[in-house]
Amino acid sequence: MCHGILVRRLVILGCVLAVAACSTSPRATPPSGSPTPLATTVPVPTDADVVFAELVAFVEEARGFAFEEPPSLRIVGPGEAAFVEEWEAEEWRRINESRYRGLGILGPNDPPDPCLADGSGCDAVGYYDPGLDEMVVSTAAAEWGPAVRSVIVHELVHAVQQRRGDLNRLDKIWWRDYEAADAMEAITEGEASLVENLYLDSLPPRARWLAWEESSGLGTLEPADVVPYFDYLAYYPYDEGTRAVTAAYESGGWEAVDELLTDPPATTEALEYPAAPTSANAALVAMPTLDVDGFELVEAERWGKNDFDAYLLNTLPLDQPTGWGDDRFEVHWDGTTAVSVHVVRGDDAAATNRLADALLDHCQATDLGEGFALLRNGPDVAFVASLDVAATESFRLQLVEHGFTTAGAC
Repeated sequence: MCHGILVRRLVILGCVLAVAACSTSPRATPPSGSPTPLATTVPVPTDADVVFAELVAFVEEARGFAFEEPPSLRIVGPGEAAFVEEWEAEEWRRINESRYRGLGILGPNDPPDPCLADGSGCDAVGYYDPGLDEMVVSTAAAEWGPAVRSVIVHELVHAVQQRRGDLNRLDKIWWRDYEAADAMEAITEGEASLVENLYLDSLPPRARWLAWEESSGLGTLEPADVVPYFDYLAYYPYDEGTRAVTAAYESGGWEAVDELLTDPPATTEALEYPAAPTSANAALVAMPTLDVDGFELVEAERWGKNDFDAYLLNTLPLDQPTGWGDDRFEVHWDGTTAVSVHVVRGDDAAATNRLADALLDHCQATDLGEGFALLRNGPDVAFVASLDVAATESFRLQLVEHGFTTAGAC
């Protein structure tokens, strides 16, 4: 795994080292020497500075951007490129663990941290830290083959994005709207992955094949992301973002990619299906005002198509628009138990019915019992989930007061 950028939930997000067929890439004339100091904690190839300069030149030519000064590059040993969730206070860890267990995302034996089980952080092959303007790459290879070089290329693109202001915009979006940020993050990772793939495409076929062989000697995310929900979301920006950005590049070149970065899709459904119904970009669902004694509203946001696809893996078709790009959730907290309340609407009655059935299937498969309540109100589906049956019932009754009726038993 290689790595990504600064966001709200994690200090730095990870990226997937992907090799995909793309059109012929531009070729750069390698300069001599290194434009930036190379800091290492492990031995590096004797030509490391020259190789780094060649990769900087490739990215500059590919994206039409000249670094005044490239980011620094630090090489660490395999498995040592770890980053931690520094922004979360202990109470937020407790809220998230209670919430994810109540939703059935975390099973009884799953670690509460979606990264490493010991809580030391998320391990990766490499990442870019915009705060330090530093790339960290994890390898002890005696020679930097195509896998290591493509990781460096990927992270260099994030450094370009930082200088253009794209990452600052992403950070601001994270603080106001998770769903819009998911779509924007996918575009930024998609651009980095596209340039990475163009670099690999510029190499001889054998070198591309060696990238897979070499990558086996790099750091991995194991045992991170052992929970399917988190695993799906971790890969989402690279899968869907690369697809969307590559499609834009093939149809309109870098100008079309720049347009995506300037005006990204508002939802993950719009990212996946640009021609989907306008409901993908319109706020159709209103969250009722809920107020249960002893509980405080600590989070009110949107869940998009990517969130539901991750949550309901194997119970919903993933290859069609769902109309769930602007749906609402809240998290209420009493100091011990987190209660999740979602209100969702499909594009049509059939889509809403599929969602309701899938939610009941998930509830039964994860044995949530009476801690999970499903309700309907016209075109809307609501569900409440918590580890406390009494708390779930209190919020269910408030939804009933707003016109919802029970839609099935878990």
